[in-house]
Amino acid sequence: TDRVGIKIDEVTFKVSPLTYEQKLKVQGLLTKENGTDVSPMAKLMWHKVVPNYIQLLVHMGVDHVFDIYGLTELYGPGTGLDCSYHQGIHYWADHFIFEVLDPVTLKSVPHGEQGELVITTLSKEGSPLIRYRTHDITRILNRTCSCGTPFPMHDRILGRTDDMFTYRAVNIYPSQVDHVLSNIKGIGSEFQIHLKKRESGRDMMTIKVERTTKGDKTDDVYLAEHVATEIRRKILVRSQIKIVEHGTLPRTQRKSQRVFDNRNGKYGSISPEL
Repeated sequence: TDRVGIKIDEVTFKVSPLTYEQKLKVQGLLTKENGTDVSPMAKLMWHKVVPNYIQLLVHMGVDHVFDIYGLTELYGPGTGLDCSYHQGIHYWADHFIFEVLDPVTLKSVPHGEQGELVITTLSKEGSPLIRYRTHDITRILNRTCSCGTPFPMHDRILGRTDDMFTYRAVNIYPSQVDHVLSNIKGIGSEFQIHLKKRESGRDMMTIKVERTTKGDKTDDVYLAEHVATEIRRKILVRSQIKIVEHGTLPRTQRKSQRVFDNRNGKYGSISPEL
């Protein structure tokens, strides 16, 4: 799950681990191998495709980034696949029953609402699964894709139930913050969320965000206000934003740690992802 498989013109590269800098090198690797520019179509498979990496690949000239869902317990990648219209991930209803449940009550949620994906296999013989809890957050899309394929669709994976943290009575997934940040120009892909309590006992959230390599420090005040506004508008919570130099936040050979929770008086952390 920490590897990326990229297949272009029958040439396959394996890039591991998934650091941001390595992804920037993908274009050079492909160009060096093929002697040409990046092919207009690429297939990427890793454990979570997030918006900022998709935008990076589009900027590199990749026309299509296909989201391929899968679990080791369900044959690996290929449980679902989005098509060239990118309106959702088609899943194979003749092999699987997909349900979306409230992760707390375990009751079904209406189509279109987010919840935990639960899967039942219909044709798996070696180790069949009945209402298997994936801990992946998504929603069933109650619409037909423009490609005409009759198979139903679910949304991209929006987060994990075990990534969630609660801040001022709001349940938040790091992927929600990532999604907001990915649509703001002038900031990079790395971020950290720091949680602590004020002396009054009220929770406080600080989000550290890197500016881009060409970012100007004089724009920090505007960027911080813009990010705080978007976080409040999209996630409905107030936060403090700290803009830092590109490369300030630590890179890791494993999954980056996004959330640092120090609200219990003892330093702790949760939610390693990507």
